[in-house]
Amino acid sequence: MRPTTLDSAAKESLRKTIRALRGTLIDELGEAAKGEYRLDVTLEKAKLPEARHCRRKRLEDWLDEQARGTGKATGKGKAAAEVRQRYLGEAVKEAAHTLVNRLVMLRILEHHGVMAPAVVTGGMRSPGYEKEFLGYAGPLASDETRGYRPRLRWIPGARRSSSRG
Repeated sequence: MRPTTLDSAAKESLRKTIRALRGTLIDELGEAAKGEYRLDVTLEKAKLPEARHCRRKRLEDWLDEQARGTGKATGKGKAAAEVRQRYLGEAVKEAAHTLVNRLVMLRILEHHGVMAPAVVTGGMRSPGYEKEFLGYAGPLASDETRGYRPRLRWIPGARRSSSRG
């Protein structure tokens, strides 16, 4: 079987598509984080459930530490806010890379028959997701992702890469 090759126009089109998709993913993850943790208001005013409050607090502490670590931004001034925003953007990019890596790893495992039934191949309509996972997931499937988010966290190596959670 001959390997398929892409001509330069197809490579350029693929590159542009991947960049656009990456930008969309990063933008949407950033918006989801803002909504999930109510980043537009102070932690005290956010009135988050306990678990989400703790994760937001950890994020705030990490952002403060990054701002202090630059040596240029201290306190709550404009410089500190800009540094915090830059590091929040970096955290969102890292989360996007982690998500894509998990999906790719699952897809490879499914392709080679290591992970069955398939959950990524076919997405939320895959037999492994619709017939098996949702049947056993119970309350895990009651979130806005219908359990897809917790399912992605369970893939091999996911614990190590999501320590900031």
